[in-house]
Formats: sequence, C-alpha cells, structure tokens
Amino acid sequence: MKKKIAQNITNLLESYMDDGFFSTPHRNRILQEYLLDLRFNDKYTSLVSNSFSLLSKIDLSKEFYGPLTKVIINYLRIENDLAWNHLKEFCVLLIKKGQVFTSDQLTEIFQIAIERDEPNNHKYEELIKSSSEALNKFYPDIKISNKQLVKKAIGNCASVSKWIYVSYLLLVTDDSCRTIISGEIEEMFDLKLDFDLYEHLIRKKLFDYRRKDYFERLVEKIKTCEEVGFTNVFKDGEPIFTGYTFFNFILLINILKIDRESDLLKNFNNISPFQAWLLNPLKFDYSNFDVKWILASDKIHILNSLKGIEKIQNAVEAELKREFNPTLSEIYYKYLL
Repeated sequence: MKKKIAQNITNLLESYMDDGFFSTPHRNRILQEYLLDLRFNDKYTSLVSNSFSLLSKIDLSKEFYGPLTKVIINYLRIENDLAWNHLKEFCVLLIKKGQVFTSDQLTEIFQIAIERDEPNNHKYEELIKSSSEALNKFYPDIKISNKQLVKKAIGNCASVSKWIYVSYLLLVTDDSCRTIISGEIEEMFDLKLDFDLYEHLIRKKLFDYRRKDYFERLVEKIKTCEEVGFTNVFKDGEPIFTGYTFFNFILLINILKIDRESDLLKNFNNISPFQAWLLNPLKFDYSNFDVKWILASDKIHILNSLKGIEKIQNAVEAELKREFNPTLSEIYYKYLL
C-alpha cells in the first residue's frame, strides 16, 4: 500500500513536467492547457496539496522517499499553479520529516524558495521559513554562504512583515551572511524600531537583545501601556484578557532569562497586582495573591519561573483543599513543587 501511495504521488507530480535538454524539466504543455480551466486547476492543486499532507502523516522508508524527493524538487523548480496554502502543506512535511531529504536537497529547496520569491508576494514566505528551520533541525552543521542569495532574500523585503520570514535565514547562514542580515536589520531599526519584528527576533533568539538600546526602548513602550490585561474573570474556563501586551512581555523576559532584579525591570508603577506578580514573583506581597492567577498564567515559560516559591505552594495547597481543580492540581505537581 505504501509503495502504491509513493508511486501515485510520483505519477501526479511527474504529470506536470516533461524532461527537457540535459534532463532539465519543463512544464507539460498538454497539462498546462487543462490547468487553464479553473475547476480542473483547483482539483489538481488540491490533489498535490493533499499528497504533501499525506506524506507528512504516513511513515515511508527512505527507499520510497529517495526517488520521490527528486521528483518533488524538480516539481518545485517549475510549478506555477500552487498557492501559498498548498505550499504550506509541503512546509509541514519539511518540518516533520526533513531528514528524508539530503542536506543538498534541503539547501536546493531553500534556494528555490528565495529565487522564486518576489516583493509583495506571499507564496514562498512560509517555504523560506520552513526550509531554514528544517536545515537547522536536521543538518545543523550546514551553513549557507551564498551572499548573493542572501541579498536577493533581503531585496524581496518590501515590507516589515516579510522580514519575519526572511529572519529565519539567521538560523542557517554563515558568519559573513549573518553580518549582512543583521546589518540590514539594525539599519532599519535605527531609522524606526518595529517592536513586533524586534520581539519576534529576540523571542526566537535570532538577534541578541543586548545589542544597542532596542530592548530599553521596548521596555519603555511596555511601561506606557495602560491595558488592564487579565480581568480576574474566567468564561467557560478561559481567562478573559483585555490585551496581551504585558503578558507577552513577561513571556519574553522568561524566555530570555532576564534577571528580575535588573534595572531594566524597575519603575513599573502603573501595573495591576496580577502584572506586578508576574514581573517579580519572588518579591511579590502574597497577602494580595489570588490563586486563579496561576490558571491565567498557564504557559510553560511562566510556570517554570514559579517553581519552589513556598508562598505560592501554600496558597495552591489551601485552594485545592477548599475546592479540587484538576488543572490547578496538575500545575502544582508538575511545575510548582
């Protein structure tokens, strides 16, 4: 059955192309005429997308993947009918089973994504990100040194939003290419600091938060934020927030493991008791503590920062004796003790 699946997918992709001179594939002329019909086009591209999805879910040996990976790459070189959502299924396959491709093949997919990408076009953005992540995950010693390719990727960044995807090149490029990318980012931030992009970069540890004064500027922005955040109310078991700016900042400083006694985190004067507790749980006045804050903070990076705080343990124990809550009990034994 698995052999038949692999062969059927191979046949589907090969139907799109013919061998050209020197074995360079080109689009099959007859199929291209059929693809002009929108209904046929939709059915064909859905089949391709579903094939990628199926491959990500079934367990095939390299014996079956070997010939198939070559066909997939030839297809990616020339296809002109898939949309970004179709390619996204292939990206899932890359992240889950990128090891079935050789390092050279993943590098080629990475190159195809950048070379076929265009400014103001979203089709290849996810493939740039996923091919970078797959290379970093399965072949971490492979580093891209092609400066022209990196400059092409940067040149396609007609908007800050595309930088979110292109920034993943920092995972797989060598020092000289990383310097080019970081230099472009700093030049952009020096003109205008985009806080969303900056938070993404330091959250993913693609950029050192200690460089220049960017993090200090982020902290000052958070200090001026007047959102209430958690409202101390739950609906259908879910905490109700009016905004997540401060909460996401807390996640960020936990991910970066920033010292809570750092001068950077002083003088947060206009925050709620819940926010003050998140900011520095070791120094919080627990006479004002509400156990349901634990449930509202059910994120691994935050819960890990609460481990071993005796006053939290005591408060949770008392609450569990008063009224048992399975979620609170699991958090207590898994994270707080």
